[in-house]
Amino acid sequence: RGLPIPTITELKIDSISKAEALNVPTSIRLTHYSRKASLVEKHHNPPPVVMIHGHSASGTTYTHHSLKPSLAQYFWDKGRDVWIIDLRTSSGLASALHPWSFEDIAYSDIPVAINHICHSSQCEKVDVIAHCMGSSMLSMAILATPNIGDKYYQERMALPHRINKAVLSQVGPRVVFSADNMFKAYILDYFRQAMPSTT
Repeated sequence: RGLPIPTITELKIDSISKAEALNVPTSIRLTHYSRKASLVEKHHNPPPVVMIHGHSASGTTYTHHSLKPSLAQYFWDKGRDVWIIDLRTSSGLASALHPWSFEDIAYSDIPVAINHICHSSQCEKVDVIAHCMGSSMLSMAILATPNIGDKYYQERMALPHRINKAVLSQVGPRVVFSADNMFKAYILDYFRQAMPSTT
């Protein structure tokens, strides 16, 4: 609500996970709310705002109708070009059902998405708002130096220079889990392995 009909682009991501052997189609979704034509100024052209959701959430984190206004609507009303990334772990994509690593997303999804946004918007830099594990994965994408033979090497090398400003919500570059959280994860993993598979 309060936003124009977006342009939606799906980008196929070549998986770097074990799921590749399962022939799992992997893509990310970019939802673009173009800047209001009435607010475009020749001398003031702020970079696009890119929003990255947390793990197992989706782009609706920034657009849900219960938010009044949503973060996407707030920035769009201010005359910003708004892009929302649905990573392969987005609850809105079928690929979320598979066990991706954070590295899969950090080293593929995020640099490919930012690269596409910069080329599509004809801009050199973007502002990024990342939430929860999206913040951690963005940090991994920026801080980890790729090797020449890595997939998306060029996109990863360019990524740090394409970030104008970044807001990391809830989680920073280094994630430290509490002892209580770790204990719950071990218990859940134990029961997951002990229970028969339903697939």
